[in-house]
Amino acid sequence: MSNRSLPQTEAEGRAILLTVERYAVAVDLSDLMTGSRVRCESTITFTCHRPGAETVVDCAAAVESATRNGVVLRPAVEGRIALTGLGERNVLRVVSVTECSADGRGVHKAVNPSDGETYVYTGFSPDYARYVLNLLRSAGPQGAVGVHRDRSFRLAGAEQQR
Repeated sequence: MSNRSLPQTEAEGRAILLTVERYAVAVDLSDLMTGSRVRCESTITFTCHRPGAETVVDCAAAVESATRNGVVLRPAVEGRIALTGLGERNVLRVVSVTECSADGRGVHKAVNPSDGETYVYTGFSPDYARYVLNLLRSAGPQGAVGVHRDRSFRLAGAEQQR
């Protein structure tokens, strides 16, 4: 599988075709305490300015399920899920699973031998985030992203929450 990056011309075309209204992303890191899997459920709400058009969504992780407006989508090919016959308003839901990596893509995990704690890191640039979750990347502005974390995880560099 090549999982090629999104070319600039394709990103520009997608920016004209679509407006992303909202991303809702739930990343489950609970397996990382003893394992190496990261599970992600992401929902993208977007409008299409040419109903009936087609595009792809990038997701280089293993896709467990993908639906658009409640209809099951075909499996990803080379890290891309085809979106055909787009409606004016669309809700895309993808559940994906990936393994931790050490090659700069996705999520990285390390156990510190001095304190025994598990540490997780990701840069999540758009080109690497697609190894964990699905993205409708484009050259234009993107929708809002909400972040929620399980209180059992501490965030490095963040103020302690009570």
